[in-house]
Amino acid sequence: MNEPGEIIAAVAAECGVTPDAITGRSRVAHIVEARSVAAWLLRRRLHWKWHAIGHALGGRHHSAALRGAAAIEYQFRQEEDVAPRLRKLMAATAERKDKEAT
Repeated sequence: MNEPGEIIAAVAAECGVTPDAITGRSRVAHIVEARSVAAWLLRRRLHWKWHAIGHALGGRHHSAALRGAAAIEYQFRQEEDVAPRLRKLMAATAERKDKEAT
C-alpha cells in the first residue's frame, strides 16, 4: 500500500468509520482513535514525516499526528487487546503491497 488514501481506507474499515471521518474535524473518541491509528500506520508503512501525516489527516498540525501515533504505539506495546488489531491492519496493508508487486 503506497497511497495514504488506501491506508486511511483500511483503517476506516477496521475501525467502523468513514475515511472522511478520519480526515474530518470530529473529536468524537472513536474517530480520534481511528485517526491516531491512521497516523501510526502512515508513519510505519510510508515513513512519512509528521507534517505530511498531519496534512494527509485533514490538515492537522504535525504535533497532533505525533501525539496520536505515540498513544497508539504505547497501546501496541502495553495493551494486549490492542496489538492483534494493529497487527491485522499492518498485515492487510502489507498484503496489498505484496499483491501489487506480483
